[in-house]
Amino acid sequence: MNLAFLIPTLLGAFVVVQAGLNRRIAAEWGLPTAVLLNGVVLALGAASLVLYFLMRPEVGLNEIRFQAKLFAPWFLLPGLIGLGLVFGGPWSIAHLGAVTTFVLLLSSQLLVSVIWDLKVENLEISNGRWLGIALAWLGALLVCRS
Repeated sequence: MNLAFLIPTLLGAFVVVQAGLNRRIAAEWGLPTAVLLNGVVLALGAASLVLYFLMRPEVGLNEIRFQAKLFAPWFLLPGLIGLGLVFGGPWSIAHLGAVTTFVLLLSSQLLVSVIWDLKVENLEISNGRWLGIALAWLGALLVCRS
């Protein structure tokens, strides 16, 4: 299988992880804050890091520490995942086409959603859902091979 197929598959997984992490943030701080953290914190954090390293190139990444306990560092993950989606989606469409990209993205979302529900949310998956996911993966296989 072509390595390019990995990008949309990862993007599908990222969508599930991003949504799950945002749900955790929203449960703790509310949905508007989760959205704010995704956009503003990532943008300001990236800009701050660039500025910091431009002004102090001798300082390494290992010297940066989160001093404030305003938020947990993992709260930045959904924003970083969103950045991957913004860059990975167009790249994948350019290399694989839109149909293949989104079939892989959706089928990987299904798989990672099942794993998330089982491991994180402690929900059971019905036999009908397992069958539906298997059929979706079969469809993805047919789309990618044709």
